[in-house]
Order: sequence, then C-alpha cells, then structure tokens
Amino acid sequence: MGGMDMGGTSKSAKATLAPANALAGAGSATLAVAQSQVHVDVRARQLMAATTYTVHLHRGSCAAIGDIIKTVGELQTDAAGAGATHLEFGGSDFPIPAFVDVHAPAAPEGPAVCGDLQ
Repeated sequence: MGGMDMGGTSKSAKATLAPANALAGAGSATLAVAQSQVHVDVRARQLMAATTYTVHLHRGSCAAIGDIIKTVGELQTDAAGAGATHLEFGGSDFPIPAFVDVHAPAAPEGPAVCGDLQ
C-alpha cells in the first residue's frame, strides 16, 4: 500500500463526512502533515447531542474498512449535536487510501459518520 511521503513539505487530504449508519450526520475532515506532525481537523453536525465521539484514522475506504492506523482523539458535541476538534500526533506520512470515521464509544453499529481522504 502506497503512502504519501511528507518529508519537510506540507501535504494535506480532505474528506466529506457522510452518515455511515446513522439517520443523520455530516461534516468534514482535513488531514495535514508538516514537519513530522499530523494535524487532523474534524467538524461534525447532526449527531447525538452532548455526546463524546471517538475519531479514528483508518487504512482503506469507508466502503472497504481497513485497520485503524490511529485513534486520533475525541470530539464532543454540543446541545445541537455539533462539534469540532483539532488533534495532533507525530508522523511524517499516511497511507492512501485512508479514511476518517467518527463514532460514539461502544457503538456496535459502527461509525456515525465516515469520509474517504482525497
């Protein structure tokens, strides 16, 4: 599986988050790598109100789910079901294809929203 060589330059990928198993849910994710740091920005809306969601970076695509590369952190929604988070972790590349998913802890039905990075 190929990866993106990030080296010292900044590279990025974006995803539109769409409902994976929920009746609603939307958002976006941006992943950027600069100077050996991976920055992940996630914005979600139309999720369950006042809920803590887990954000994962996976290999593959939303349709062909692959291994978790990194649990990148949490996203807390407000009373309207919207939330945003900026997460960082060390790294100099990430595999393509890859995707971001957002799900409530212990959700047996899988992610609420998912988006393929492009």
